[in-house]
Amino acid sequence: MPLLLLLVLVPAARAQAPPVDGAGEYVAGLAAGLVWEQDRDGRPSLDGQRIAFTAFASSRDSPYGFVGSWFLERKRSDVQRIIEFGAAIAYPYVRISRVGLGPRARLALQHRAEAPSQGIDGVFGAGVEAGFWITERLQLSANADRVVGVRVAPRTTLSVNLRAVLWHD
Repeated sequence: MPLLLLLVLVPAARAQAPPVDGAGEYVAGLAAGLVWEQDRDGRPSLDGQRIAFTAFASSRDSPYGFVGSWFLERKRSDVQRIIEFGAAIAYPYVRISRVGLGPRARLALQHRAEAPSQGIDGVFGAGVEAGFWITERLQLSANADRVVGVRVAPRTTLSVNLRAVLWHD
C-alpha cells in the first residue's frame, strides 16, 4: 500500500494544479483507501483496501458536477473474503471551495470466498460522498453506502480514500 501511494503521488506532484473551487472542467486521478463493511449474514465486520480511477467534471460557471470512479476492493474477516469490482457515481456533486458533497450510487460484482454466500454476486448501493481538497492535487474523501446484494442481506460500507490528481484540463 505505501508503494502504491508513492507511485500515485510522485506523478501527481508534477501535474499542473487544478483549481480547488470546482472551476475546472475535467479532473482525473487515482485513489487508494481503506474500506469497512458490516456484513449482515451473521458474519463479523470486514475490513480491507480499495484502489480506484476517479474522474471529476464540473462547469466553470457552477459548483455542480459529478464524481465517477471504477474501483476494486478487497475485504476480509476471520470467516469471509470478498473481492469487489464496480463503478460509482456521485451526482450532483456540489463543490464549494475545498469541500465537496453529493449523493452516491454504486454497482458492482463481488466474489465471496466462503459459505454460506460463496460465489459471485451482483450488488447495488446508495449513499453519500464527501471530499476535502488537502492541496490542489490531493483530496481526502469518505463514502458511506447502504449496499444490497442479490444473494446476501443489506449491509453498510464505509471507506476513506486519498485521491491524487494525475490529469486535468
